[in-house]
Amino acid sequence: MQRRTYLQTISVCGTLLLIGCNQGHEEPVEEFVTPSNTSLENPDPLQGYTYGDFSIEEDGDHYFSIDLDEGETVTASLQYTYDDGPLSLILRRQDGSILDRSETQGDGETVSMTAAEPDSYILNVSSMATNTNTYTIDIDIE
Repeated sequence: MQRRTYLQTISVCGTLLLIGCNQGHEEPVEEFVTPSNTSLENPDPLQGYTYGDFSIEEDGDHYFSIDLDEGETVTASLQYTYDDGPLSLILRRQDGSILDRSETQGDGETVSMTAAEPDSYILNVSSMATNTNTYTIDIDIE
């Protein structure tokens, strides 16, 4: 399992600095994530972590890439406030075709899949709102 949960999120000049520790390890982990990944052709890479406090504009899209080995299963969970506007979570192949989609009327969405072969997959957070919303996303790879 490649899951890491971050303990603190700090914004530094428009870039998120996530500070925390590996589960089962003592050493700290630092990870920079820039939430300006609005292109399917250039997604930000994610691993098994919890990422937080992204802001998404109305009718906006954020794209993240996830590398999986054959037989690995990814489960991605999106947490947000539905009253601030609906978001959807879409798991895609690199060509953009949809593997799984979650679009409910609640404060969270979850998608999951098991890789048939080693590949990179795209996780798409899409805003269907008419205003800005914030979200956190949890990536679990087993």
